[in-house]
Amino acid sequence: MGANRPSIIAWWLTDNADGTNLTGDGQPSAEPLRRAAQHRGLPLRLPLADLSEQPLASAKALEGNDPAGLRSASERYGADALLAVHATGSDGQMQAKWQLWLGDQREKGTVQGANNAALADAVMLAVSQKLAPRFIVKPGASSDLALEVQGMNLDRYAQLGRMLEGFGGRLVSVEGDKVVYQVTGSPDQLRAQLSLAKLQETPADPAQPQPAGTPAMLHFHW
Repeated sequence: MGANRPSIIAWWLTDNADGTNLTGDGQPSAEPLRRAAQHRGLPLRLPLADLSEQPLASAKALEGNDPAGLRSASERYGADALLAVHATGSDGQMQAKWQLWLGDQREKGTVQGANNAALADAVMLAVSQKLAPRFIVKPGASSDLALEVQGMNLDRYAQLGRMLEGFGGRLVSVEGDKVVYQVTGSPDQLRAQLSLAKLQETPADPAQPQPAGTPAMLHFHW
């Protein structure tokens, strides 16, 4: 995978006085997870947490040694790694047991936090630290970049949006089948992430020099 960090599908189950809840994409409880992942530079995806998925995410499954059921359910999301988190407690004293599977390798740990946001950040920090030795991520190498992608269609909008989650991608402009995003990261990280989806880089046109004071722009096409 080179310089990029893998995309992660997170199965996050919370047990507290209000009951048991699997955090799904679009739920209010997803927002602290997304912020923490972006802060720690992790491209995060969340399941739909629909009726077919709720039974899969039990405490036993999330803390167990065999992720077969979760792996199968994760295939629809196309992520590189699987993160299973079982959070317990309430505001003031929360704890989470987490496990990360990347291929056949597993990492695990336990973290604590005062609230949901702090707990999410502690988990993402721990995961980031475990991944750091395996992927080339140079401290301080991140910068603001502009990314131009040509050959867009409706399906590719969704796919590109997911790929840019860990880079804080923000859509700046749309012109026909061409889009421009503002992202934060290193050019090598961004190139490696886009190459996973078979995007190809287009050399910059020397006849159109980059204006002074603007973010460096990378050009890609499908």
